[in-house]
Amino acid sequence: MTDTTIRSGVHLQSVTDVERLERNQWGAWTILSVDDSLYEPALRNMPDNAIVVIRQYPTDGLNGWDDPVTTGRQQGNNLVASIATFQNISMAVKGKMMRNVYGQLMNEAILEHWASNPSKEAYERIAAYQLTGGRVLHSWNKKWALEVSQGWYNGDGPDPQLEGYYGFDLYRQAAQEADAAIVHDYLDDGRALLYWQRHRMFRPRGYKHSDDPGGVYYILEKELAGKPIFIAEFNTGSNPDYKESSDGKADVDSWRSQLVVLDTRHQVRAVMWFIENTQDPKHQACKMPQWADKGSSESWQ
Repeated sequence: MTDTTIRSGVHLQSVTDVERLERNQWGAWTILSVDDSLYEPALRNMPDNAIVVIRQYPTDGLNGWDDPVTTGRQQGNNLVASIATFQNISMAVKGKMMRNVYGQLMNEAILEHWASNPSKEAYERIAAYQLTGGRVLHSWNKKWALEVSQGWYNGDGPDPQLEGYYGFDLYRQAAQEADAAIVHDYLDDGRALLYWQRHRMFRPRGYKHSDDPGGVYYILEKELAGKPIFIAEFNTGSNPDYKESSDGKADVDSWRSQLVVLDTRHQVRAVMWFIENTQDPKHQACKMPQWADKGSSESWQ
């Protein structure tokens, strides 16, 4: 029987106070490759069957889009090393190697400064970068999660494109070869509209007009068939008062209920709070609310 559990998870960042987490509280984790000092304490607090995403960071300072293939090869090898380090530490901590570990090669394209100008060429280079890095991961028998977060101009429309393309169309080969997909979703303190910000990946085909391709869930439906999707960043927004309020909690409950209905193919395997962080001033507004989930292995369905 296929496991359709949607695991509650956490995205760690920088100087996160991971020791305050309760053991087996979260069933899914994202950890930055540069935060290797968190690997051991995180492993001591995660169940043996946890989903783990190691995200390559940073991705600047290399050849960037001028040579996405070379950059993809470099970063793929860097990420292989990070995953190997994590898995070796898991042997020491748990007496077994964690197998459910995925490599993520980049953050949202809109946040990568070397990919900040949306164009057909930029999408082609993003696809080449992720495809090259993903093939490096596979050559070392490591799992690869393709980053397909929405929000970058031209990725999924919804208007007919003057240049004759949708960005995610250019990811098809990468999506075909990847083992999983990564998306992000934020509620903008209750202001995010269904299908435009919240649950954008699930926007139905033809929602705005006959040429609307729908969200990436539908654009890459064939290529991602049967593969897990991880919502690796999720939060109510940047207003801590809203986050802790009954309205904020109700908004999250509504979002969850929608998710279960919209994910008709039961591919979403994890939703990870961005961010469990009690120290980093840069992310204080994003730290998870006090009422955030505790039983990570329970299905939302």
